[in-house]
Amino acid sequence: MPECKDWITYVLTIIGIVVTAWFSYRVLKATEATNKVTAATLELSKQMNRIEEERKQQFERNMRQLLLPRLLKQSNAAYHACVGTEAIIVHEQLQKAPTELGVPEEELAKYFPSEEIEMINKAWNSYLDYRDKYFRSTYSGDEIQQLINKSSVVIENFCNLINMFKNGYGCS
Repeated sequence: MPECKDWITYVLTIIGIVVTAWFSYRVLKATEATNKVTAATLELSKQMNRIEEERKQQFERNMRQLLLPRLLKQSNAAYHACVGTEAIIVHEQLQKAPTELGVPEEELAKYFPSEEIEMINKAWNSYLDYRDKYFRSTYSGDEIQQLINKSSVVIENFCNLINMFKNGYGCS
């Protein structure tokens, strides 16, 4: 018959196995619960990122809608200043016309695609170049006629720009 100390060893071994199994079971259940919480946290994080991205896109659309009327107003004013059949009238219109877009380049870069920025810059650069070259406070000879003779590129560029924003296409 086994001795008393062998029985104690068997009982302690069985108790140790049972306690280890119970702790292992509890650790397994805690790990499963942690995995569920982690999965829920990951899903919540994805939803929050999606909502934040939608909010950001909505903000960009709203900013674009706020900037577009200002851009169109300035562009229309510059366009109409160059259009005319009499040089003296074009000169008078250019005196009152804007000399800058009124929308900072940083905002253009944030809220407009590169194709639109390219058309905006093309129109405004041609307009500013036209003003620098042909608009003066006084003219000699028939220099004033250059206001009519050299405005076609500016007019076409603004026409394309304005129509792009209003209708999605250009003049040509």
